[in-house]
Amino acid sequence: MRTLVFVLAASLPASAAAASPEREDSIHLSPLKMLAGNRLGAAGAAITYEHRFDDGHAVVFDAGVGWARDLKEDDDTTGVRETHARLAVGYRWHWRRDRDGGFGGVMVHQVIGRGNVTLADDTVHEVDLRSTQLTGHVGSRWALGWGFRATVRGGLGWGPYAVNARDDARDTEELLHAFLTRVPVAIDAELSVGYAF
Repeated sequence: MRTLVFVLAASLPASAAAASPEREDSIHLSPLKMLAGNRLGAAGAAITYEHRFDDGHAVVFDAGVGWARDLKEDDDTTGVRETHARLAVGYRWHWRRDRDGGFGGVMVHQVIGRGNVTLADDTVHEVDLRSTQLTGHVGSRWALGWGFRATVRGGLGWGPYAVNARDDARDTEELLHAFLTRVPVAIDAELSVGYAF
């Protein structure tokens, strides 16, 4: 009799956990994230919100900032710098439909930023940056307990920049535009920790 009571008592928490509904919403912070662009040196921070549906499908919203410093172009340019903000919306499918497992999806990003080019004679020219990007990604999520989650994702896509000089330096605009659009590949990466609710 004692054995039966012990087995029933031990099975109750597991049954309750199995019956508990999956948490559908989560917010993740990615403090060191490669955000928009075609430069692996770009860094930034982002926050991601995801709403999952019962069938494993999800919608994702992402907002962040990023920057790149002291990017060298050629002998006539001593530095290329930029700072940007990004908003993104996307779709994701979790193929295991539980707290852990892999996923894949697509994102559309809108990037707005400013940059400057410093020439060899120390002349600085300011420019405005804009980019609309489409990326695909794959990743995985792990349940850490108490509602916390860890997420890793990586993806590539298409995302050329448009550059407009804020002065009459058309040569500078063309130089920075050529630098940013040399390979119009957008990078989408995430290494984050968050909470599901």
